[in-house]
Amino acid sequence: MNPRYLRLFLPAFFFFRILTVQAQEATQQCSDGRTLQIIAQSDKLRTESLPPGYVQHLRYTISSTKGVRAAWIEVWDRPKRLSRTVVPVKTEGEVPCDGCSAAEETPQELNLSVFDAALPIDCYENCSGFPRGVYVSEVLAGKKPVEGSDSNTFPDYLLEDPHLAGPPLRFVEGSGTTDVILYGKYFIPTTRVYLTDGEDAWQKGNDVLSYLPSKTLDLRLIRVTISKEFLATPGVLEASALDVWEKDKAGLYPSKKSHAPELKMIVVGKNSPTLDAIEPELLPANTADPAEDKKVAIVLHGSGFTKDSDVALGSEPTSMSSFMADVTFVSPSELHAQIPASALKNAKYVPLKISVVNDHLHFSAPRELSVLPATKLNPAPIPALIRSVTPYPVPIMEYHSPEFLEIEINGDNFRLNDVVAYRYTYFDRTKLRTHYVSPHQLKAWLPRDAWRMHRLSFRLVVQSATGTCSAEAFANSLE
Repeated sequence: MNPRYLRLFLPAFFFFRILTVQAQEATQQCSDGRTLQIIAQSDKLRTESLPPGYVQHLRYTISSTKGVRAAWIEVWDRPKRLSRTVVPVKTEGEVPCDGCSAAEETPQELNLSVFDAALPIDCYENCSGFPRGVYVSEVLAGKKPVEGSDSNTFPDYLLEDPHLAGPPLRFVEGSGTTDVILYGKYFIPTTRVYLTDGEDAWQKGNDVLSYLPSKTLDLRLIRVTISKEFLATPGVLEASALDVWEKDKAGLYPSKKSHAPELKMIVVGKNSPTLDAIEPELLPANTADPAEDKKVAIVLHGSGFTKDSDVALGSEPTSMSSFMADVTFVSPSELHAQIPASALKNAKYVPLKISVVNDHLHFSAPRELSVLPATKLNPAPIPALIRSVTPYPVPIMEYHSPEFLEIEINGDNFRLNDVVAYRYTYFDRTKLRTHYVSPHQLKAWLPRDAWRMHRLSFRLVVQSATGTCSAEAFANSLE
């Protein structure tokens, strides 16, 4: 039978006893000897399917009403009072909960970014002048606590799975043990990198996954050591970043299904071509006219070129889309190629990377060709980049926490007018009071009300000749 219907058949005091089993309650012994009790059902009701328009009730008891001048119940989302309801002075009472639905929701996550006022906005219509100011380098810095869990169930620093990123890395067959710094995001001290020894290794068993000694440098950089055994022969290696806490917890990691390969490492043959020089050494961005589809001729000098050699433009030389269409073989040490005008226009201020490719396991190390901006353009500033946040994760605050939490942001390319911003909804960002320390450090102050737990409390207050006495019950569940 539904417990709600028991009230039709049982005495009121017995019904009151049943409801307290799964309720949050508080009892207070007053200085004048009387005992106060308040009982709420908000936690219990969260687990039930309630009819539309259902109103939660609060129950209270006052062991002795002698000398009581007034009584009332307050509902709080501390430090904010949501309601104050005067209640009848009697030993047992029940009133609808005024304010129980007025509490704010606890934010699900906290994202921090930098508002870089120096960066131009990509604007296509309704633009005036040269608008600037872009939010960049957003990182997830905090998450709402998982109710009913603790650090043994889900460590609070595991905000997001670590992830490797970037173009393929090139190594030469027969290289010795090598340290390399990998780029990505959400690296923490327990992050490790696992490596597979072939393009199809992720389709094989777990025994082909190999752990690489690694050291986390910050949220975006991790240094790994690749032993010479992996570099002994030409081939393709694939890497993925994992957190070792997950492996210890479940005994199942690393897992190919949940951690797909993220970064490719290519060991090229010793007889790969080399690219020693490019003529000219730099090009103006306006050398070619995209409208007329004009191209710019370059000459490549090196060794190991063949009649089948391709010239790749960009950071992924093994991608077919990076190959240049017009390549002329002159000799094993010279190639002629033509760069499309669109490549120069899009490059603007970033050097072009050019490689000579004989096949997917035989290609040269990339060489940079500088591109100068056109005279009518100004070099674009390098965007700000967040590398670490202290404290991390940013702890969610309580109502009694300090009004502001100081956060230290470390990274690169910070400017005097940069401002740290937070976001916990999909769109809205709010700028924080920010202090510029250096190009590598900002300090910001996060308001308690922007990132705190919201939890209802219910307070019974009794006033008598001896003063006031109160009992306050706090809900266990966050709003």
